[in-house]
Amino acid sequence: MSHHRQQRRHNNNKSGGKHGNEGNGYYPQEHVKQLLEAWVESRPDKNHLVKRNILKSFSDSADPKLQSVMQSLSRSRTHNKLNRMLDARASKQDLVDRNILFSTSLIDPRVQRIQRDLERRADRERLAAFLTTRPSLEEIIQTNYVQDTMTWAHLPTHGVKPSA
Repeated sequence: MSHHRQQRRHNNNKSGGKHGNEGNGYYPQEHVKQLLEAWVESRPDKNHLVKRNILKSFSDSADPKLQSVMQSLSRSRTHNKLNRMLDARASKQDLVDRNILFSTSLIDPRVQRIQRDLERRADRERLAAFLTTRPSLEEIIQTNYVQDTMTWAHLPTHGVKPSA
């Protein structure tokens, strides 16, 4: 319960008094003045409000009209920056294609996770099968034929063979 409500309840419970309106929930004028003075003294200072981002930190000498224009320009600049960033971001389909985002569907996410795991396992098995059927280094050297990135060249058959 706030201090003001407690004070009002306390005043309402008093029997009699020099002011006839104390029993009906109104404060005497002197009491209101004291409450307001106490509130003004206890309110936070400007620096505290600036730190909490309640007040903007413009210089004290700036004209209030100029401060409002500066604030408007700052908001406009932030708005434009956010719009540029939103325009530059990748589309949802691009993120799905790059496997950053998974396509949303009506399928349960647990089932989607199992499906991705199965696809990865199938990819590993295809890669393993391919690697077992590719020719070995010795077979490539025996054929004496390798495609270079710049030219087609025959490998010399003498020299040290790298171990596989």
